[in-house]
Amino acid sequence: MLSIRWRLTIFHALAILGIAGLLLAILFVVMYRGVSASVEETVQARAGQTAQLLYRQPLRGPDDPNLAPLGDDGVYIAIRDAQGRVIATAGTPPKGFGKVTDGDRTGLWREAVTTGRPAERREHELFGYATAIAAAPGGARVVELWKSYDEEADRIVPFLPVVSILVPVGVVLALLGSWLLAWSALRPVDAIVRAAREIGEEDLSRRLPVRNPRDELGRLALTFNDLLARLERAFRDREAALTRQRRFTADASHELRTPLTSILGYTRILRTWGGGDPAVAQESLEALERDARRMHGLVEALLLLAKGDEPPVSRPERVDLRDVAREVGVAARAAAAGVVAIELRLAPTPVIALVDPDAAHRALAILVDNAIKFSQGLPHPGEVRVAARDVPAGGTELVVEDNGVGITPREQEAIFDRFYRVDQARTMPGAGLGLAIARQVMERAGGRLTVRSVRGEGATFALWFPPDSQDLTKPPPHAADGDGAS
Repeated sequence: MLSIRWRLTIFHALAILGIAGLLLAILFVVMYRGVSASVEETVQARAGQTAQLLYRQPLRGPDDPNLAPLGDDGVYIAIRDAQGRVIATAGTPPKGFGKVTDGDRTGLWREAVTTGRPAERREHELFGYATAIAAAPGGARVVELWKSYDEEADRIVPFLPVVSILVPVGVVLALLGSWLLAWSALRPVDAIVRAAREIGEEDLSRRLPVRNPRDELGRLALTFNDLLARLERAFRDREAALTRQRRFTADASHELRTPLTSILGYTRILRTWGGGDPAVAQESLEALERDARRMHGLVEALLLLAKGDEPPVSRPERVDLRDVAREVGVAARAAAAGVVAIELRLAPTPVIALVDPDAAHRALAILVDNAIKFSQGLPHPGEVRVAARDVPAGGTELVVEDNGVGITPREQEAIFDRFYRVDQARTMPGAGLGLAIARQVMERAGGRLTVRSVRGEGATFALWFPPDSQDLTKPPPHAADGDGAS
């Protein structure tokens, strides 16, 4: 199978040859008709002029000087008497005249005399013409003329021999030009092939060269570069996912190892000293219960996160978010025990959202619990405000504001990572899974979780729920304030 370059070369060469052949054929037909018309019209005109001359005056001999001008331009004139004898001539016999037989010439003049009409012959690239003269002075009865088509063609088209040389040269040049054109057109393909072979899984940042983005090969290279960009992002996302998975596994192992180590230690204490010392036994049992509860909460959180990749099984319903905020706020006041003030700011009219009430309750409870946790032990009294309201830009939201320590911009990018804990939280109970669970719950419920915070001025978390007809691909109203996508 020939390569594309050679196929293009052959196609272009054949196309050029076809066009050249067609032009030559047209040129030949036009030239042939032009030469034939020129020869025949000239001969017929000279025959009429000769007949008129012979009517006006008799011949002055075989080489009548009056006939000489009529024999120019390659026209040969012969004057015959009634018996067919040549009694006068003018001009030079044309090329190829010697091939004309006496029989051909006799038939020509005899036909003119017999019929009384002009007779024509086309022999050996010559045009013969004869016309009869009635009773002309001097005995002339027939005017016979001959002229060569070849001589007329050489006179009209003097470059015909040159054409016979230029055509083969043109064919060779057409083949060479076709090959160069195909080579030039397909050279970017070779560059693309070389670049593609050099691109590997470890170096997806490289791109194919694009010489002309407007032609087909340029668009192909741009499309391939777009594919490489998508592959690079996919590999980068895969590596990031694997990194998060490895970190998650290590963090989960670390978080589980601590209570397990404590449980094993207190189990040994109970086995060794618990039987003889009720105080030691009571302390060990309380510690075991505490660590068991911690492990239970951690395992529940991990299970909840593990289910995040599964499709939601709950069915949303129309919920007044004020009820959700009220329930969570009342429970938070009991848990805070007056250490942190809990304030409810509810809209005067129902705040309706199409959402799973359990999901909204769970996410809001996590945010309120975090807000209480980070609003304690400060120089000023801790305050947590819980609001349910409609969003002017569209949708509804549950908002949790506090006046705690706040979150730095760097930490805002990581607080939603599993097991991530800010510096102030490392001395507090918990495993760093609350915000990750809240974000996952919101994604499953069709909403979004956003955060705004300034270090030292507290933080504001918002659970945004779209209206029934809202396109979930659009960013939430708080997106411009900074998402906590970590």
